[in-house]
Amino acid sequence: MELVGSVSVVFGDCPARLDLDPWLASLYVVPQRRGLGHGLELVQAAIELAAAAGAKRLHVFTESAEKLFQRCGFEMLQRTMLQDLPISVLFRTLP
Repeated sequence: MELVGSVSVVFGDCPARLDLDPWLASLYVVPQRRGLGHGLELVQAAIELAAAAGAKRLHVFTESAEKLFQRCGFEMLQRTMLQDLPISVLFRTLP
């Protein structure tokens, strides 16, 4: 088995929106394995983990991967700033 990436589900990940939890965080796919669908699989695993834990919504913020998360069913919540960087805050309602 080859390790190709990782993802986390955490609480308190976005100081700009402490009212929202949990968060999909630290999505990473090793460079040589990008573009093969592994990111989508990791996002789906985070969605399943959050749903299994009883969360009603999962949130994510991103500087550059808004389209990836929208492909996974996330919807725009707001555009804001975090540490002087523009970010998009998205959410997905969970089953």
